[in-house]
Amino acid sequence: VQDLVEILDIREVLEGLAARLFATVATAEQIAVLRDIMAPFNAENVNDSIENYNMMNVQFHNHIVEGTGSKRLLVAVNNLYDHLALARLVRVIPLTGRRQKSLEEHHRLIDAIATHDESEAEVRMRAHIRSVRNDVLSNLSRLENQT
Repeated sequence: VQDLVEILDIREVLEGLAARLFATVATAEQIAVLRDIMAPFNAENVNDSIENYNMMNVQFHNHIVEGTGSKRLLVAVNNLYDHLALARLVRVIPLTGRRQKSLEEHHRLIDAIATHDESEAEVRMRAHIRSVRNDVLSNLSRLENQT
């Protein structure tokens, strides 16, 4: 659990920076890719294919980091953790409503990037990662209290 918290704390900072940088350089085509990644999902179906959503979530975050053009940031994020390993770990924790919340957070982030508002993009990405962290910790706490 401590490793997960540390990973998410560092992700908040690094991916917040990535969102800020990406918002300044994102082309209409790159923004369209973000929208396309999330397009198959809505509030009604986001829980129907958890595996597919998790894969698209990884693509979404990778697209932002890669889109910054910062090789060092990409290396730092990739060295931090394996997206798929984290997704598998988070998947075993029953995160009630997390995917719907994540989907909404992603759409708000795309809106900030699309307007090239780098400050708002960073705020929204950091809030998104913090939200994941808080939901994971809250649900882990509930699981521990049930045992």
